[in-house]
Amino acid sequence: MYKWAKPRLAQNWPLLCKAAPQIAKKFKEIPDVLRKFMGLKGKFRARLSSNETGQKTIPSSLMSVVSDCVVERIELGEEVNYHLVKNILAEAIDQWNHAVRGVRLQLTDPEFVLKEVAKECPKELHSDQDVEQAIESVQKRVDEHLQEVQLKKHAQRLCRKCGILLTQNSKPGRHLPFHHPQMEKVRTWVNYQIASGAVNGQLLANFDQVWSLLYRPASRTLRQSSSVPDPHSKELSLRKIRHCIQRVMDLPLTESFEPKPSDGIRQVQGGPAGHSPVESYRIPRTLTTLSWADGAMGRGFVTCKSDHMSEKDRNQANQELAKWLYIAPLQSKTHIWSSETMLTFLDFMAGELRARRRELNLDISQKAMIVCDMASQHSSKKFAALKEAWSQQHNAVLICGDSEVMAIPGGWGAAGGPNDGWHQYAHKLTSVYHSLAIQWGETLELRKRLSELNVSPQGSISTKQLGRKC
Repeated sequence: MYKWAKPRLAQNWPLLCKAAPQIAKKFKEIPDVLRKFMGLKGKFRARLSSNETGQKTIPSSLMSVVSDCVVERIELGEEVNYHLVKNILAEAIDQWNHAVRGVRLQLTDPEFVLKEVAKECPKELHSDQDVEQAIESVQKRVDEHLQEVQLKKHAQRLCRKCGILLTQNSKPGRHLPFHHPQMEKVRTWVNYQIASGAVNGQLLANFDQVWSLLYRPASRTLRQSSSVPDPHSKELSLRKIRHCIQRVMDLPLTESFEPKPSDGIRQVQGGPAGHSPVESYRIPRTLTTLSWADGAMGRGFVTCKSDHMSEKDRNQANQELAKWLYIAPLQSKTHIWSSETMLTFLDFMAGELRARRRELNLDISQKAMIVCDMASQHSSKKFAALKEAWSQQHNAVLICGDSEVMAIPGGWGAAGGPNDGWHQYAHKLTSVYHSLAIQWGETLELRKRLSELNVSPQGSISTKQLGRKC
């Protein structure tokens, strides 16, 4: 308040005296939190309060022990986050402080100190100063008492140093790594069957299922906000200071800190883009892909629910798309595979196996091998005899979770199943085709003109099903 004219105007003390007279009277210099808000550079460093004892820097040896504990839990497959790392760090600090208190208590015993001095200084001590220095060296071995301050930041810093980062866990499941002993066992056995001539390597196939929708909406789209973004949206203290200054100077309030009454109205996510999806885009279906060991692809096997397609449409689609896929008989309850679906697929697989042998000029004496993952639909005991009869009739070995010759382990699909490895790429290609089919491409040439858009009676864009006009 009694600053000279130049610093008073440069630091805007008149505004501070008018808006917050108690703060202006208490401090001789503007605090750093106000300096940041008023557009001034920071001047002071953070000071430790007088009642804080102990060090805040965690020793590297203790950090190494905590990191080993965290990594061990991660390798076991547990869900680990920053809160767990913080709690492990707090427990380690408690154990550290307990050990420090125990050693300090022992240092009060003269006999213990003299024994430690004898270990540190095996030579004879010639003067009192030598004895005093030896005792000080023993006492300095006791690390300082640690203080539990900002453990979450220490936990985050520890994870960054050890390369432990947050990763998305959108599809959890136990998958075996590529070099797991069970995976090596399956690959070794398959290679031995091919090398010994028991199975023809060109007739080695894998099939796997993947879910798909009629259209897959984008997870993130641009949306215009009705308000200008607040530069201090993440700093509550600065927003409160700004609110006090605006009230004192009778300025329009940027925001009100009064609790808003709950009207119970939920907000729709996605904005206008969430109101105009593709019609019937949530119709699910299961696509079973078939691939051979040399990279050749078989036809697709599609299952869907009877509510989403008529028998007439199914027959027409099978005639038009017979070269690329086959739509199985419609299921009454769900599109997901069941043990009965496995039998239908084996009939389809018999035709694919005959076509493969004709393509390679091989007769039925050449044994084939069909490999699939350990799904319950593949390993149903109810139809075990029928699967065995199918294998003998078509001279093929069907390897799944309940096979007697070689059982596929659980978690084999991600690193062992060839089809499972490229299904995500198939999803991306399908999404690109869907965007082009409904003319929602990323360039103006692939978009409809505004005058060509069909608007539904509800006011949103009327989209079309893929391959059909409105």
